[in-house]
Amino acid sequence: MLVWPDEYFCEHHISIRVFDINSIHDNWDSKVKLVQYQQQSDLKKWATTHSLTLLDGTYWHHGTTLVVVADSVLRRGVISLFHNYVTASHPGITKTLQLLAQYYWWPNMKTFITKYIRGCTTCQMTKVNTHPNHPLLFPILPTENACPFEMIAMDFITKLPQSGGYDTILMITDTNCSKASIFIPCHKAINSEGVALLYVNHVIPHYGIP
Repeated sequence: MLVWPDEYFCEHHISIRVFDINSIHDNWDSKVKLVQYQQQSDLKKWATTHSLTLLDGTYWHHGTTLVVVADSVLRRGVISLFHNYVTASHPGITKTLQLLAQYYWWPNMKTFITKYIRGCTTCQMTKVNTHPNHPLLFPILPTENACPFEMIAMDFITKLPQSGGYDTILMITDTNCSKASIFIPCHKAINSEGVALLYVNHVIPHYGIP
C-alpha cells in the first residue's frame, strides 16, 4: 500500500498524481497501437486462433484488452507499468499478471511475466529465501592416538572493546585430539614474533611443541 506524505493529502496534489499515472498509461497504449500498425500480418494470424477483435484499426483480445505484439522491449515496458511503478510496489507474479491482464494481452503472457520478475533486481534483493542452500559440512574429526595440541589452528577475534588494555584475542585450537581452545588477550597490531612469544608463554609450558 502506498502511503502519501502529509503534504499530499490535499485534492490538488492527489489529482496531479492520478493525472501522471493516467498519462503514462495512455503513453504505453499509444506505443502498443503503433507497433500493432507495423505488425499487421502477425495480428491477422493471431486473430484466427486467439479471439481477437479489430476495432477502429486496433486489435483487442475479447474486445477489452489491447494486444501487445511480439516485441520484447514493448512487453517489458508494459510490465514495468504494473510492477516497477511507484504505486505498484513490485507485486509477485500472480498479482502482476492480474493487474496487467485488465489492460493488455499476448500469448503465453504469464511465462514472459515470470521471467521478467525473476530478473527484477529489486525483487531478488528483497524477497525472502524460502529454500536456502545447505552446504555440506566437513567436520575435522579427532585423529587416533593424537596428543593434545599436536596439531593446532590459530585465529584472531578482533574489533572488541578494550579490556585490561587489550582489544584482540588470539584463539589457539587443538584440532586433532581434544578440540579444546586457549584464548589469549593481545593487541590488534601484534606481529608474528608477538604470536610466537604468546605461544611459548601460554601453550608450550603445558603441552610442549606441536
